[in-house]
Amino acid sequence: MKRVATGLLVVVSAWLFSGCSTGPSGEEIEQFNRLAAERQSDFPAAFPVSVPTSIREYVLGGVGVTPAEVIVTGSFTDGQKLLPQAGALDMTASTLIGTFQVHKYIRGNAGTSFEVNLGSVHGAFLAADALRGADNLVLFLKRDPASGQWVLVDGGWAVAQSDRNGNISMPFIPVGQESAYTAGVVDVGDIEGMVIAGNLDPNGSLNGTLDNLGNDGMTGTQNDLIDQANDLGN
Repeated sequence: MKRVATGLLVVVSAWLFSGCSTGPSGEEIEQFNRLAAERQSDFPAAFPVSVPTSIREYVLGGVGVTPAEVIVTGSFTDGQKLLPQAGALDMTASTLIGTFQVHKYIRGNAGTSFEVNLGSVHGAFLAADALRGADNLVLFLKRDPASGQWVLVDGGWAVAQSDRNGNISMPFIPVGQESAYTAGVVDVGDIEGMVIAGNLDPNGSLNGTLDNLGNDGMTGTQNDLIDQANDLGN
């Protein structure tokens, strides 16, 4: 099957975030950098096999790995630290809660604004300033069955930061591991492409071979989308 040029799925991403934020202040960016440094230092040596460990797995899952229920673009508008409850195992850890303002859903829906439990923090930073300092983000979320809260799909690192051109970085992932997380993903359009292709992939080709899907009743454009997403994810 003839492949299409890579530009097919690469959409102009800057519009995804236009109007989301006027941009954080220098103080807010400094506070976010403190949060990011703490989250990077807490990155575990290994995750359980059921936890996704790349953007590709956040979107598409894998063997024994459940993908994100919600993938959303936008910005945090507020945040707070909740003190540990009496009897908590770690009385020095606060729970970071952020209020997220949605610009666009790539998958799922949780309303125009909602709270996200970002997990435990210890650092000395201002919660609201730190989260506003993140500016434009893509969040990969799941619903925690015990609390009913929205949480990051891997427990604390599934945050992609997007610049004004839509280019993606992973601020909570240590520098040495970031390339493995972003492999095949340059901008927000690539994430959208993976979601589209996953939705159009009844034969599970995204988890297997990718050269020739054959004529299975889908249109040529749909097959090209699936092939392109395979190229992004492999």
